[in-house]
Amino acid sequence: MKFALSIILITLSFTAQAAKISDVANLLQSTIYSCPERIWEGLDWTQKNIHLVSSKENTVWHIHNNKINKEDLNTELGFSGDFKIENQEVWVNVDQFENPKDAFALTIHEGFHAFGQSDLKYDTSGRSDTYPAKSEPRIQREEISRSLIGYFRGEVGSLERAKGWNSRHKMFNEKLGSDVIEGSAEYVEKMTTAIAELGCSATEINLVNHAVDSLADDGVAFDKEYEHYRIGALAFLILRNKLEYSLKKLDGNKSLLDIALENVREETTLVADTLLEHAVEMTVEMANRQAEEAIVPVKEGLDRKKTFVFIPFKKLKGSFVHSGSYVSEGKTFYQNLEIKMNNNKIVGQGLETSACGEEKGFLVLDSNVKTIKSNSEFQGAPVICL
Repeated sequence: MKFALSIILITLSFTAQAAKISDVANLLQSTIYSCPERIWEGLDWTQKNIHLVSSKENTVWHIHNNKINKEDLNTELGFSGDFKIENQEVWVNVDQFENPKDAFALTIHEGFHAFGQSDLKYDTSGRSDTYPAKSEPRIQREEISRSLIGYFRGEVGSLERAKGWNSRHKMFNEKLGSDVIEGSAEYVEKMTTAIAELGCSATEINLVNHAVDSLADDGVAFDKEYEHYRIGALAFLILRNKLEYSLKKLDGNKSLLDIALENVREETTLVADTLLEHAVEMTVEMANRQAEEAIVPVKEGLDRKKTFVFIPFKKLKGSFVHSGSYVSEGKTFYQNLEIKMNNNKIVGQGLETSACGEEKGFLVLDSNVKTIKSNSEFQGAPVICL
């Protein structure tokens, strides 16, 4: 059996191929360049710069004004990972994907971050998990998602239940997170991928149902990092026919969901799914352990005066990755934070703070910097300012 399994795995490793740039470009052509008004009114994608890169194909396609300029890739990518956003231009590494639809979806999502959000008012606080974690807010966010999805599937009283769960969630002072900045990008991504599947001439109800089904299939319960994407996108779908009017109501005090449900009667006799309650108890314990893996090393490192690295936000290139973010005592900690800067890669447990001349950025406990001389300090611990 082991021998047979080895043959299968070897076969799969040889047949798996990276997505092709041409396939991704064709998907862009059939959506954002063919019927952009069905995605986000007023956003002219043709005037934006999108760059599709492939080391395997040794080429980069520069797309602007609905034209493609192809050139050989004679240098390194200049970034690692899936993508980078620089000077309001989006670069996507197609080699990172086996399915061109995934590369296409990322291009749309990150493209909207770069091109479509300059006029949006949004608050990014509340994105991280709270430590110590509580069961109730996790149940309530999942019930909000279920209720909103139920509304699109014709379940009576769904919006009323969503408003009731939303009111209860507010009592715990846990925000829905980046429901506007990430919710809008997720909404645009899902509507665009729906058009890629169904075509520009698809009916409105078919496009919306496709987007809702995709949101329902994505993510897992109690994943706060994704919950605000999904809840925000569902709120955008509810407001789809009056988005411009609704977005003007964002004032920093209301969430997008508040606006979507403002004329809805609130259901007050709510009972959580019993299976949901049992499931969340296990995730709370796990979430607290994960949070401690990020928080404890940073606190101990500061107490023992270990050397930290500080990376100001303004020097970040592209995105950063982490295994989780947690708010404790008013501070945000990051588990397994990984930041790539030019030829340097900083990896470790991190803290979002101000340091090195009161700049805002990430303070990272990285074991690989022992030999580098520090040039500042934070709470008495030596800091290398990059």
